[in-house]
Amino acid sequence: MIHRERTVLTIAAILLAAAPARADDSDLEALLNETVVTTASKSAETSSTAPATSSIITAEDIRNYGMHSLDEAINFLALGAFTSNTGRAVDVGARGVTIPNDQGGHFLMLVNGHAVNEPLFGTARFDRGAGIPLELVDHIEVILGPGSVLYGSNAMLGVVNIVTKNARDFQGVHVALESEIGKSTRVAAGMGYEIPLFGSKADVTAAVDYYRQRGPDLTLGPQDVGNDTATLEPFPFSHDGPATGQWGGVASHSNHADIPSGHLRLTSHGLEVNLHASIYKRASPFNHRFVVPDSDFDDPQNYEMDRNAWADVKYTKAVSRLVQIGVRVYGDTFDYQRHIDASARTQCLFTVTTCRHSVLGASRWLGAEVQTSLDWFADARFSTLIGVDARTRYVGTRTDVQDYDTDAYLASSQGILHDVDRVFGAYLQQTWQPTNELAMNAGGRLDYDQRYGYQASPRIAVAVGAWHGGTLKAVYSEAFRAPSWAESNRAVDTQLEATGLGAETVRSVETSVEQKLGAHHLLFGIFASMWSDLVELKVLTADELQQAKDAGKISFTQRTATQFRNISTLNNVGWNAGYDGSMAAEKLRYALNVTSSVTLEDHAGIENPLPVAPRLFGNARVSYALPDAWPTVGLAAYYFGKRPADRAFDGVFVTRPYAPAQVELRATFSGKVPPVPHLTYRVSANYAFAAEGPYVVGPAQGSSTRVVPAELIPVDRFRITTGVQYDF
Repeated sequence: MIHRERTVLTIAAILLAAAPARADDSDLEALLNETVVTTASKSAETSSTAPATSSIITAEDIRNYGMHSLDEAINFLALGAFTSNTGRAVDVGARGVTIPNDQGGHFLMLVNGHAVNEPLFGTARFDRGAGIPLELVDHIEVILGPGSVLYGSNAMLGVVNIVTKNARDFQGVHVALESEIGKSTRVAAGMGYEIPLFGSKADVTAAVDYYRQRGPDLTLGPQDVGNDTATLEPFPFSHDGPATGQWGGVASHSNHADIPSGHLRLTSHGLEVNLHASIYKRASPFNHRFVVPDSDFDDPQNYEMDRNAWADVKYTKAVSRLVQIGVRVYGDTFDYQRHIDASARTQCLFTVTTCRHSVLGASRWLGAEVQTSLDWFADARFSTLIGVDARTRYVGTRTDVQDYDTDAYLASSQGILHDVDRVFGAYLQQTWQPTNELAMNAGGRLDYDQRYGYQASPRIAVAVGAWHGGTLKAVYSEAFRAPSWAESNRAVDTQLEATGLGAETVRSVETSVEQKLGAHHLLFGIFASMWSDLVELKVLTADELQQAKDAGKISFTQRTATQFRNISTLNNVGWNAGYDGSMAAEKLRYALNVTSSVTLEDHAGIENPLPVAPRLFGNARVSYALPDAWPTVGLAAYYFGKRPADRAFDGVFVTRPYAPAQVELRATFSGKVPPVPHLTYRVSANYAFAAEGPYVVGPAQGSSTRVVPAELIPVDRFRITTGVQYDF
């Protein structure tokens, strides 16, 4: 954290020098405890003047409170953001808005400033699939609100930037072993060194990580599906077992994950190089409308896999005291596989026992960004940022059906997509701080995509130091999300090709007041956002399904079909509040975050609460570093209010399914092992009070004469995790 402390001290020195009459001990303490962010404006600034509401999750927080993945850190530690586990990946929301099953497509993820959301599906993995070893993480910046003004597509809910450590904070060699007892094991190794490079010094950090999960076993169903409409015999849900017409049982083979990953960062005199590689293979027994709904139950060969690798090279040069130029080139590759086995005749229209359905996808992109920063008076009070970002992208996907027993292909590939396009963005940002009490930020970005044309994203923000330690801030911003290629250009048996899709847009306004009292920081803000043209996977009505069959677009045996459409708008209003502080020479730390909102989704004039999104949510934490060889004790909790399930309003259930309110508690003990120098430990216990989450699972995605209530996704309620780390 040394580089962040230097930034804070520099800001503190400037402000204290400019206002010596106000510089007392409480001022200095407040400035040294000021949060510094870089993501909102692509430059270091205090959170009070940044043009967005932000929170920082530090490496110390991650360790003290027993965080093991990015989604856990967001739920337990961030302000205004939350995640929901679908069983396949996690959805990410903010301020009471989340788009069910978008898998992170409306939040932009950055790693050291590199955007990782891929264009084929538009997703980013906000769970362990992010593939960043947590030992390497210095801090995580969570920026709320539209961020397209500097970053383009996907930054509708906000931006999360994972910043890795430098060599001074990760000096030496480190090895770690961690286990969630009876469920998973993780091993990691990393290093940080200053090395000679071209006659100078380079800062190098790197880490590799392997996570393996098996279980826990889950009991699901039974859901009575009845007879297969193609054979009029009981519906089969296994390759070898009897056809019972019932889905469910004990899932002991289909809940597993394997995640190897690695990341390297090198910096030297304006040069920064990042290299990343990861594989995310996972399986879940949960079926829902986005997967072949009647796949075999507890089949270990039903799985998904991502393969992700990227490189980012950036060079920044100060041409003069006033001008700085940065050039960045980057390249990414992303592969996706999904394999589903189905033995039912309606899902396997061939003379074989079981069909293996496979979806294969790939995306590749190369890009370059040129950025110029003009500090007109060499004092950081009036600065202009100009940049252009262009990239070339390839996307491809196909769907195949094979014989489970022989791997022979049973039909020609469907959903074939092979395309290349180019996208371009140009942005301009102007900051002006005429006095210590007034800071302004205004900017705009223009993006072009051949599928939806031009899109403008403006932002304007004003921060006023209204009284001693207090700041008033107001922000207006807009953002967009381009439809992914899978949404706009892909069709399979169960999904019709979309027609005329446009970009989603959001307009947001927020105002907040912050107060700093020494080591204490309070924030209260209100916000409103208006979302238009949301792209959703709509389940076809009976009439639409029949029309598609008559037109030959889907098979006559299909019982359901979907299509992506711009079909809804959202109106979201609410407030968020946060408090954090420390006492006893920072040995005692604590924080509380609360968000409340009302979000209504409008479908053709019919308004309903937004599924999966809680109206009230928040988190709290406290830690204390005991003296001598005693551990640091951390207690953290988060709360989600009662919320509609993903199929609450389109599943046509007799009783609309709602997930109960959830409280999750975590206690963590961490410290040094006294007899062994350089060896540290961490033990945490986690308990969730509610047993269900907000997603409908199984083939019963709507009510029928056989299944009336919806079955909701089960929650792993109790976990104990232990780990050790040795620092050479």
